[in-house]
Amino acid sequence: MTANTNTLLEVRDLTVYFQGQNKHQPVRAVDGISFAIPEGAFHALVGESGCGKTTLARTLVGLQQATSGEVLIRNQNINSLLKNRKLLAKDVQFVFQNPLGALSRRQTVYQSLEEPLLIHNVGNADRRRQRIHELAELVGLPLSSLDRLPRSLSGGQRQRVAIARALALEPSILICDEPLSALDVSIQAQIVSLFSQLQQKLGLTIIMITHDLAVVREVCTSVSVMYLGKVMEANNTEPLFAQPAHPYTQALLSSVPSPDPNTESTRQRIVLRGEPPSPMAPPSGCRFHTRCPKAVPECSAKEPVLKPQANSGLIACHLV
Repeated sequence: MTANTNTLLEVRDLTVYFQGQNKHQPVRAVDGISFAIPEGAFHALVGESGCGKTTLARTLVGLQQATSGEVLIRNQNINSLLKNRKLLAKDVQFVFQNPLGALSRRQTVYQSLEEPLLIHNVGNADRRRQRIHELAELVGLPLSSLDRLPRSLSGGQRQRVAIARALALEPSILICDEPLSALDVSIQAQIVSLFSQLQQKLGLTIIMITHDLAVVREVCTSVSVMYLGKVMEANNTEPLFAQPAHPYTQALLSSVPSPDPNTESTRQRIVLRGEPPSPMAPPSGCRFHTRCPKAVPECSAKEPVLKPQANSGLIACHLV
């Protein structure tokens, strides 16, 4: 995922630190990340809980301030865009993990969808009504649900409302933080299909945080694998799943069940020892070396650089 003429969003050496209990030991949530997302991509951010995925996503949309580094949208620094949040909101929108918490419990669905249109002075009442009906149809909401409150909707319907509201201003980039985790398994497949349809129909660039690697394989075009505030590997989805190069990616993908009984019976699960280190005191060298089954002395002494490898995307590993 290197920058090119088609790059829509680019991150350059981004760090996001939080104050820890010890002021000399900040929490290094995001610690020097660089990547570029081309226009029209469906990109996944994956990794264990606490690796910095959500902090990174919130920083990309301006909800979290970076400690250092840059986030560029169409080569324009997000800090300059934040001076006029209305301009940023027209280009980048966020879909939260919990739709009930993201929607006002006192507003009807219609009012929730109309709110961004009112804030941005979009059309008159008739034009807004037309746009709201368009949004409902786009995400598969019955028009009868527009007069209801969020608490009277199902989890899947609430998430459709949240997605429709995010699309109200016709953004180019949609950043989704675990949009499936609060849903029943039977509903998750419908929302995954909806995201895929929207991405193709509207030409959206979608960045999705998810733990569900099966979903990543089904709908995402590219993947970044994060561990303890760093990107370990980044590649297009098909080659990454077919031949994961980094030991951490190999361990993650080894946990994904195969629908083929023959393949599943021979699947070799890689079980990582121990827990991830604290982001307040990351280990020297490679962040992953304390749990890596293939670690050599160089791994603890020198930090690997995320760089292109022949036919293997971007990898930060001394062994590749």
